[in-house]
Amino acid sequence: MSTDAIHVVSSDLALKRRRRVFVGLILAMILAALDQSIVSTALPVIAGELGRLDHLTWVVTAFMLTSTVSAPLYGKLSDMYGRKPFFAISIGLFLVASALCGAAHSMTALIGFRALQGLGAGGLMTMSQTLVGSIVPMRERGRYQGLFTGAFAVSSVASPLLGGFITGHASWRWVFYVNLPIGTVSLALIRFRGRSPVDAMLLVTFPMPSIVIDVEVEAGRRQRCVSEVVTHKSQIDLLIRHM
Repeated sequence: MSTDAIHVVSSDLALKRRRRVFVGLILAMILAALDQSIVSTALPVIAGELGRLDHLTWVVTAFMLTSTVSAPLYGKLSDMYGRKPFFAISIGLFLVASALCGAAHSMTALIGFRALQGLGAGGLMTMSQTLVGSIVPMRERGRYQGLFTGAFAVSSVASPLLGGFITGHASWRWVFYVNLPIGTVSLALIRFRGRSPVDAMLLVTFPMPSIVIDVEVEAGRRQRCVSEVVTHKSQIDLLIRHM
């Protein structure tokens, strides 16, 4: 296999990994966007089953409050300690809280679990967009951010309709349980570190060409830097002579 062919296969693998991670990130964004308003159409049914109609608005308010407060905290902590761990923490917290919300048997418990869910959602909103900046080159970042914006807009509009459909055909508890498979897939796509068979073949069969390519590229960069320095020095010497 030629050097050009190795580069083509390697770039294709990198693109596939980037797309896989991007799908996981956009699923996380959709989860956070859906849960901002998917519960609104289920509130009358929730109030009829759990009671405490006077506290009903806190089911939505608790989520919005904690997600808004936690979003900048995730951004700061991820800059200090790394993005992937905090993404895993936020989505894990979101999924656990979603399961607890679906199993709640009182309005007070549901409000508390919704506040916990908001803590996870704040991280999903922040970390999904931050991680895109880490995996996508600058020249392609606008296209990916546009897909994020479109997914967020569609999810925000569709979430009340989806909440009403789930509540009417199943139970209001499935408004929260539906997050579990989607969130699990998102986490698996982003946290997966295994290599494909093609990766292993390239590493075992073609180790030396890759090393030679890297050395040649680095040598070329150093040679260009030295040439630029020599050129600038010659120009300065010529200017001094004519002064």
